[in-house]
Amino acid sequence: MKNIWVLCGGPSTEFEVSLSSGRVVCERIRLDEYVVRPVVITRSRRWILAERVLEKDSDRAWLATFFKMAADPSSTKVGLDVAEAAARMIGEGVHCAFLALHGQFGEDGAVQGFLETLGIPYTGSGVLASAIAFHKILSLDIFRGAGLTTPRGMRVHRETAISEILEQLQLPVFVKPVRGGSSVGMSYVEKEEDLAPAIALALATDTEALVEEKVDGVEVSCGVLDLVRDGNIVSTPLPPTEIRPLESAYFDYEAKYRPGKSKEITPANLQPTIIRKIQLCALRAHQALGCEGMSRTDMIVREDGEPVVLETNTIPGMTPTSLLPQQAEAIGMSFADFLDTLITHASQREQLRCKQTGGH
Repeated sequence: MKNIWVLCGGPSTEFEVSLSSGRVVCERIRLDEYVVRPVVITRSRRWILAERVLEKDSDRAWLATFFKMAADPSSTKVGLDVAEAAARMIGEGVHCAFLALHGQFGEDGAVQGFLETLGIPYTGSGVLASAIAFHKILSLDIFRGAGLTTPRGMRVHRETAISEILEQLQLPVFVKPVRGGSSVGMSYVEKEEDLAPAIALALATDTEALVEEKVDGVEVSCGVLDLVRDGNIVSTPLPPTEIRPLESAYFDYEAKYRPGKSKEITPANLQPTIIRKIQLCALRAHQALGCEGMSRTDMIVREDGEPVVLETNTIPGMTPTSLLPQQAEAIGMSFADFLDTLITHASQREQLRCKQTGGH
């Protein structure tokens, strides 16, 4: 039996989404192959470990109580500091850390570097790919270098004049933090007078913002999974999802995480040639960034059929409404199989790394 820690929470603007992902993983993961310990990292970076582990299906009955307690800022549960958590992971012989962390600390390479130092395998991309993908401007530079089409945009700071932005870009635009996800701090701006407040909102969670011209077309998202085949790792694009927000102008936080706020069609209702273009773009983005395990790339397909790449997520959501599990299901992969795939990739990557470095 492999000892798996499911890590979620963290000092991030996506704390609640991460808790939801972590809980779903714990509810759906197979327990005939794994012993699973849920772990919530608080906003103050304390590690709250479940006192019991999941060994059989009936153990899942206490998950709701644990996650409620761990998420409560008034809880008397102190948790471990990072050094204590590291010692506990090593002491328990953790085989794999399943990362259900979103946003800062989880997707920016920080926790990946921590686990690399401890020598503990983990799901998803490594340090460098995580850090670059999380930084929207750096990742867009990589995309363009790989021949992918991206929106017109510019980097702004607190000192950037509104007139300078309007000289370079045409309204409407999207304003978003450079580092962040789940559309937190993001605004859609159609009027000049709304631009400054939108930038202020983005800069409330980051030191710089990205302003991009709106691209008209069909919004889609396409995942890539790294599958282990005969000891080799094969990056495989999944059927893309067409996204239709029902009540908002774009795929905002509410549309992403509130059931009934958007219509998601998997596979997307597009021509097969367009589907293939989307998949090739997702695969090229995955490989250009050096992603591993999984990724999900968001795009707009213009009227001429050209996909315009917006961003790549290295730890996509795993909530009941999340897109990557939907896409895996579209190729006949159950949620439990999807989780197995990520853990298997993490183990295979570690084996290959040990062979290359002469480690154990």
